[in-house]
Amino acid sequence: MMAGRDGFWCRRAEQRIAEAHARLPADVSFAERKVALRAAYPFGARSHYPYKVWLRCQRAYLARYDPAPLTPENAPLFFKRRAR
Repeated sequence: MMAGRDGFWCRRAEQRIAEAHARLPADVSFAERKVALRAAYPFGARSHYPYKVWLRCQRAYLARYDPAPLTPENAPLFFKRRAR
């Protein structure tokens, strides 16, 4: 839980994520889980600080269900170190 760091916005985000999670069947796919979270967004326009908090909370939730989490071996280029 991340509520101490972002207060109101994080508590609202986590509450909506928990509600969306409760409506999902146990065997739902990762893609369907992402769609459900996208539909559960509670803050109106997808911009500014509330949206950033939502994305952080969403990322923390989805990390628990990701079938292929990012590692340095399978990550995009921004994880790669540049040769000097």
